[in-house]
Amino acid sequence: MKTVLLASGGSGGHLAPAIALAQRLGRNGIRAGISTTRKGVDQRLQSRYPDLDFVAMSPARGNGGARGLLVFAAEMVAAVWKSARYLDQARVDLVLATGGFGCAPVATAACLLGIPLQIHESNSVPGKLSSWFRPVSVVTWVTRLLDEGSYWRRSRRVIETGLPMRVEFEPGKMRDAKLGLGLDPDLPVLTVFGGSQGSKALNQWAADASGDLRNAGVQVVCVCGNAGMPGPVPENIQIIDFCDDMPGLYSASDFVIARSGSGTLSELAAFGVPSVLVPYPYAAADHQTKNARRFAEAGCGVVLPEAELDSATALIREWMGDATRMQACRKNLARWHAGNPIGRLIDALARVDGGCGDCQNDEREADV
Repeated sequence: MKTVLLASGGSGGHLAPAIALAQRLGRNGIRAGISTTRKGVDQRLQSRYPDLDFVAMSPARGNGGARGLLVFAAEMVAAVWKSARYLDQARVDLVLATGGFGCAPVATAACLLGIPLQIHESNSVPGKLSSWFRPVSVVTWVTRLLDEGSYWRRSRRVIETGLPMRVEFEPGKMRDAKLGLGLDPDLPVLTVFGGSQGSKALNQWAADASGDLRNAGVQVVCVCGNAGMPGPVPENIQIIDFCDDMPGLYSASDFVIARSGSGTLSELAAFGVPSVLVPYPYAAADHQTKNARRFAEAGCGVVLPEAELDSATALIREWMGDATRMQACRKNLARWHAGNPIGRLIDALARVDGGCGDCQNDEREADV
C-alpha cells in the first residue's frame, strides 16, 4: 500500500486541507499520515478526527540574535533528523506540504532521503516554504487565487487545482441550521469570525455593532476564538468561543464578515455566502489583501480594510437589503467553487509512480 505524508501545521488554514486530503486518500486505499505541530490550534482540530493518523513534529523556531540563530540551527537539525527517521520507518513514498512553519524539517528530510516532494500553495502570494522548496518539488499545486501573470505559472511543474475541504463541509438547509443554533429561522443571520485564531478587531466591531444590527432585524453570531470578546458580552449577540460545526454555521448564515485566508474564501464559495472581507493587515506579504481583491474582482464579495471597520455596519446593511446584489454574488460564488476541482490532485497523489505523473517527464525549466 502506498503511503503519503501530508506535512502541515501551525494554523487551521494549513492543517484543514491536509485533513481533507487524508480523508479522500483513505477512501482510495492510500495510507495517509499528517504531520502537525504541538500548537493548541493543531491539537484542537486534530482531536475531531480520531480515525486519522497524526504525528507531531517539532519545528525549529528561532528568536532572533546570534544566540537565537544557534538555537534555531540546533533545533532544525534535530527536527530534520526526527522527520527523516519517521519517513524511513513509515516507508513514506511521497510528501505533500500544505504550508506552515512545521513543514520545513519534513520537506528537508524528504529531499535528503530522495522521497518525492510536492507542494500545495493556496494563497495569492506564495509563502516562504513554497518559495524555498519549489525548485526541488516535483509538482507545485496552486489555486486560482494566484495571479495569472505570476512567474510561477510559467513552469509546467506548477498546476492549478482547488483547495481541498473536509468531507463534512456540505451545505445544509438554512432553516434547519438556524434552528440548530437556537436562532430565529425567519430573521437574517450575520456571522463574524476571524479565522482559527480569532480577531480582536472583528470581535470588538461585533460587540459595538450588534445593537444597531439587531434593531435592523439582523441576528449576529460571533466566533471569537482565542482573541476573546472585549468587556461584557452584549445581550443581542450570540458568542461561540470555538465552532465545532462550521458547516452548520455557514448554512445558517445569510452574510459573513471575516478575514480572507484562502480556506475561508473556499468555504464561503462552497456554501454560497456573500461577505465583507477584512484582510488581516499583518499577514505575510499582505497576502490576505491580495486574496480578498482576487475574490472581490470575481464578484464574490467586497473588501474593507481594517482601518475602515467603522463603515462596516452601513455596508453590510446596504448589501443585505439589496436582494438583486445578493443573488448575483451567490451566482458568482457558485462559479468560483465550480472552478476549483481537486480531482487531478487526488489522482496525482494516488499514483504508484511517486505521485509525479507526466510532470517527471517534462523538461525541468529554469526558475526565473
